[in-house]
Amino acid sequence: MAVFIQHENQFISKFFNVTIYGEAVLIENESEYEDGKALILSRKPSLKIHKDTQNIYKVIPKKIKVLDFSEQNLNERITIIEF
Repeated sequence: MAVFIQHENQFISKFFNVTIYGEAVLIENESEYEDGKALILSRKPSLKIHKDTQNIYKVIPKKIKVLDFSEQNLNERITIIEF
């Protein structure tokens, strides 16, 4: 599983994104589910989320890749962190 994070409308000279690779785990604990729901709704309050109809997953990271075009040295534009 991978999660890709990037802001739209970036200038190419400062372009930046992050990809998180890992294992997706279904959240079944009620407290954890409510925490995840609150995080999602903080970004998009119009969503209707209910445990009976929507699953929430967390990603256990194994590797993170950062692409940063603001680095002048081409060899430093990609950083990979492995766990």
